Amino acid sequence: MNNWKENLLAIILMLSSLILDGFTANYWSTGLDTNYGLMVPRMIFLVFIILTFYYEKNFMIISAVIFGFLMDTYYLGFLGIYVLSLLAIVMAIFKFKELVQANVVSYTMLTVVLITAIEIFIYGVIRILGITGISIQEFLVEKLAATLFLNTLIMLFSSYFIQKIILKTMDKN
Repeated sequence: MNNWKENLLAIILMLSSLILDGFTANYWSTGLDTNYGLMVPRMIFLVFIILTFYYEKNFMIISAVIFGFLMDTYYLGFLGIYVLSLLAIVMAIFKFKELVQANVVSYTMLTVVLITAIEIFIYGVIRILGITGISIQEFLVEKLAATLFLNTLIMLFSSYFIQKIILKTMDKN
């Protein structure tokens, strides 16, 4: 296995983004609840968007299932929502990556589209299950807009550096 460094880098990026998601949700939750709404960091989704441009489909699908399972058990206590969300991101990027070039602008645009779709999907499922009682209007104004804003900023400022690390590890710089 000659690409163990590449795979290890991807796993470290995914694991650190998962831990960072949990850390920010637990310790900065009051700071993320702003006048504009509740900002929910989705760093794991952002890392998957970038990594899918550079890694093989099988590796990303297996990673999506494993990390989706971890997210489902940690955040929700039941399985399925995050597994499907990460798989949807991976499959969408594999469809789009032939059409768009891997750069900060395409990462950011895909972040807006995919985070919107994933957040609406997650809201729909937890609304149907009765876990949340907020209306769709409250969700769109108080959660989705703020979440998109935060994750777009994170993607704009971090994707260039993550891309450089990946390219350096893959010797494609």
